[in-house]
Formats: sequence, C-alpha cells, structure tokens
Amino acid sequence: SSNSNVFKLIQVIGNLPFTSEIIIIWRSKASPPPLQDWQRFGNIRRKKTKISILIGNSTDDKIKMIAENCKSDNVLLLNNDVVLNNEELIFMHQVFKEFPERIVGFTPRLHHWDGEAKSWRYTSKASFKLSMIGTEAVMFAAKYSRIFYSVLPRKTLHYMNQFLHCQDILLNMLISSITRAAPIKVGQRSRLSKAETANFTKEDLATKFQEKQSCINRFVEDLGEMPLVASQRS
Repeated sequence: SSNSNVFKLIQVIGNLPFTSEIIIIWRSKASPPPLQDWQRFGNIRRKKTKISILIGNSTDDKIKMIAENCKSDNVLLLNNDVVLNNEELIFMHQVFKEFPERIVGFTPRLHHWDGEAKSWRYTSKASFKLSMIGTEAVMFAAKYSRIFYSVLPRKTLHYMNQFLHCQDILLNMLISSITRAAPIKVGQRSRLSKAETANFTKEDLATKFQEKQSCINRFVEDLGEMPLVASQRS
C-alpha cells in the first residue's frame, strides 16, 4: 500500500541531504513493487538518490547483505516498521559525524555481570548507562559490516545465524572491541515501533530474551573477552 510505513520511511530518508543510496532488503514471499513505485510513493525528489532492491527471506543476514552490496562509507540501517521523523534522523547524522567510529542509535541496551549466576546478562530495561544499541535504527561505518565477516570466528557466525535476533549483540561487541568505547545514544527511545513485538506471543518474547542471555555468554566465550563498554552515567 502507498500508505504503508516503509514508503513513509523512504520519503524521509530519500530526501535527506546525506542520503546517496537506499538498499531495500525485501523478505516477503510476494514480489516487491517496481522501482518506479518506490520513487513515486516515496516521493523522492533528489535525483542523486539511488534505490535498489535485494530479494531475501526471513533467514537472510542483513549485515552480510550490507557488506556485499553497500557502496557508501556509512550505513543508516532501519527496520521497515520504525517510526522516525526528519528531524530525528538529521540529528542522528549530526551526532554520527562527531563520532564516526562508533555505533549511533536510539534504543539503548546494557550488559552486566550476574555474580550469583556467574554469567553475563543482557537487559533492555531503562538505565542511566548503555553498552549496546539495538539495530532497529542505527548508523555505523560500512567497514564494520565487512570486518564482521573477515575477523569474527566462523563458529561464532554459524551460531549467530541460528539466532539472528542476537546479531545486534555481536555487532556491538565487534565495534566496541575496535573502539574500546561505548556506543552513542541519540534519544531516549526504548522502542521504535508498536509492531516490534505485536507479532510475538509472551512466550515467544520470553524465549527470545532467554536466547539473548545464551548468545551474549557464547559470544564472550568465543571472543575470549567481554568487549562491551558501558557508558558513564548521563
């Protein structure tokens, strides 16, 4: 539908002065709209903005697709159901220009050590600190998507492919292992879309959350360290 959220996003990002290309990862079984519809319904007025469509499925790895297809130096990665306006994205880009080696976004996450369980824990609860950014809406240097597949252990990538909802943890770990710094939060948004959890039952969400606990500990074991860095109180 021309009123769908994805076209609204295309309209916003397609007309931003810093956007050079838009890569749409199409995961539906139905065929995607033709390119001219994306231009028309997205109301893209900037002729320099290139649009391309990559056909995938629900198990395809978006970071790998970025690594293989993105020609830009930097990536603005957005889920199709996020709700962000022009001002928020411009501010995000301004912050990213100040910290081009960091991952910048809206949804803070945190890790901590559970002394009683003797394991690392992942949490999305509101906190004054953060050590990860959810990848629903983030900016990062495109080089990290290529480093992701050239540096990380193959066994770690294989494990992650079984739990793609853990990919945000591993991406944050990779970037923090290089920068030795915390990510940057540009707004206090614990969630970017009402649809984010609408398609899952409480049991599904509980399972995914528990899987993230397993993922963070498995990644630390494989990497031989906990690379995440918590920000200072702010």
